[in-house]
Amino acid sequence: GQVVVTSTSGDEIGQEIFKCKPASSLDALSLCSIPSKAGGFSVLWAAVAGDGCIKIIDLRDCREETESTINYEDDDEPGVVSGLTFSRGGQTITFNVSTGCVYSYLARLPLMFEARGNTVAWLSSLREITVTEIVDGKSRSGKNAEKVKIECEVEPAVIGAGPRHIAAGTVLSLLALPILAGQGAGRRVYYHSRRDGEKTEKEYPAK
Repeated sequence: GQVVVTSTSGDEIGQEIFKCKPASSLDALSLCSIPSKAGGFSVLWAAVAGDGCIKIIDLRDCREETESTINYEDDDEPGVVSGLTFSRGGQTITFNVSTGCVYSYLARLPLMFEARGNTVAWLSSLREITVTEIVDGKSRSGKNAEKVKIECEVEPAVIGAGPRHIAAGTVLSLLALPILAGQGAGRRVYYHSRRDGEKTEKEYPAK
């Protein structure tokens, strides 16, 4: 049930860097590595399955992410994980269990944000956008603070910030929406008013 991390650098090859025992026995293991533009990795995780749960180990900080534990096993249906994998970009983690069930969980949010002047909008959950104002490098606080959470109907593929509205758009798939067949795939954009929350919807290209 132990996970051992060793070095592969020069004279340190084979030298133990980190060791932990996340479970009494391990059924499956998967790695997720996302390169950073500055060099190295922005994400370097190991997911291990055992004892009815999935645990995430941060290989950069050499620690177990205890708050990210996924418990999948029911008392009535014990099972063993026989497949465990991260999606490209590490957004989801999917695994199948010997009971015949397939599970998929969110592992990390896609990095999505937009700024206009002092206004910054970012994806704070799969269907939520948070908007705030930045003054002198800090979020504005106090009586004049503006921090708004916008609920989206679907997970946005793109967001935008304007002087009066926040836009959240999603790509339309011909497979998902057969009624658009022959018109080509488009993009549906929802405009949320920052003042009263009123929402309008437009489709591009226009019908």
